[in-house]
Amino acid sequence: MVGQGSGSWSGVGAPSSGQGAWCIAERQPGRCQPSSSGRTRPGGGSSNPRTVQTAADRGTVRSRRTLAFRARGRSGVHVETDLPDEVRRLFAAEEGARATARGRAVEPVYPPSPEVGSLLRWAAITCGARTAVEVGGAGGVSGLWLIEGLGAGGVLTSIEPDPHAHGLATTAYADADVGARVRAILGQPEQVLPRLSDGAYDLMLLQSGPSGYVDALVHARRLLRPGGLLVARGILRSGDHADAVARFLDDLADDEHMTTSLLPLDGGLIIATRGEDAGTDAIN
Repeated sequence: MVGQGSGSWSGVGAPSSGQGAWCIAERQPGRCQPSSSGRTRPGGGSSNPRTVQTAADRGTVRSRRTLAFRARGRSGVHVETDLPDEVRRLFAAEEGARATARGRAVEPVYPPSPEVGSLLRWAAITCGARTAVEVGGAGGVSGLWLIEGLGAGGVLTSIEPDPHAHGLATTAYADADVGARVRAILGQPEQVLPRLSDGAYDLMLLQSGPSGYVDALVHARRLLRPGGLLVARGILRSGDHADAVARFLDDLADDEHMTTSLLPLDGGLIIATRGEDAGTDAIN
């Protein structure tokens, strides 16, 4: 017996009382009829009512997912190092244009993982971003995640110095039908960034390589509004840019108007929030 609302079910699809209850199961002529909302309510004459999934049903599905996850853990999959497919499908699924863009974005384009893409979307939503700028297009993969986080009317400015990678990104935006919301600029960041407007961006993503991050940080201070987010990928990745990384991290650590965290994801992921600058503090 399943209780629901003020009534209860004496059998599957057969309420004993309570007209506010939902019909949840098999065909019962005379018991249920589709409502105007498309759900099935008791009390009508439909011979083929629509089955409605209740909270209990959804809980059962989630329990099965959890059990499958635990079973995989017991069979040798380590949560700390191997993200099971079930969890990725729940929180970082890539389908359609995003999956196609990832398939095209082979090295050296270096797109973010689905989990980092999901984090970018979360970051944009959390800070209420409407405008974002990325340095390095990552074949359009990062841009498609960001566009979803920016919401309707949000605009992404994507700067890509490599013509091939730029073409991959613009194709991805066209495939997703979001080209009108992206300013895809082919050019060197050091030439494009100075032309962007002060305080016009809510989020800035750096992913073109740490060698250019020091100069980009100077522009980030100017371009981001107070409360805006700076995200930088690949900080701890091996390579010949150790001096540039050290200077970038030192500059961030010394900046009293940036609150910074380093996550051990994606070769080292920096997330920093721009606070009020000294001039704004003085005015307030």
